[in-house]
Amino acid sequence: MIPKELTSNYYFKRLIKYCSTSIKCESEVLKKIKELEVPDEHKDLILHTLKNLKFYFSDSEYLDRFLENLSTIKGYSKIQLKTKLIRKGIPIKDIDIKLNLYFKKNEAEQVVKYIQKNFSKLTRKPKEKRLNYLISKGFGADLSKKHLKELDL
Repeated sequence: MIPKELTSNYYFKRLIKYCSTSIKCESEVLKKIKELEVPDEHKDLILHTLKNLKFYFSDSEYLDRFLENLSTIKGYSKIQLKTKLIRKGIPIKDIDIKLNLYFKKNEAEQVVKYIQKNFSKLTRKPKEKRLNYLISKGFGADLSKKHLKELDL
């Protein structure tokens, strides 16, 4: 339920509009609050209300959902995921921990998805540069070599 003092609050309305465009993490919402120069007396109530209404997730929850969604659907490399998450304002320490855990479990699957997604790009490269390309994207050398061999690249 929205508290009465927020129903006509300009900042609250702006933040609801901002949060409703896509899933946001706490860091993004805090950044937007600073950008809008929300008065201190409203910040806590606005944050609490938005959190209760599930307009944004904590950074940890967001990281889990982000990795589950983007990496499984799009086949992004470790470096691409890290770059996207850093742009969101999530602390690098948290990103590194979650990414390392995720890639320990799913790296083989991610390499295959990435190769499939970038197949034409890889085939245009000379054979000796394909492995280096995958390594530069954050994938392990042994796993990359194995999958390139399997796909006869």
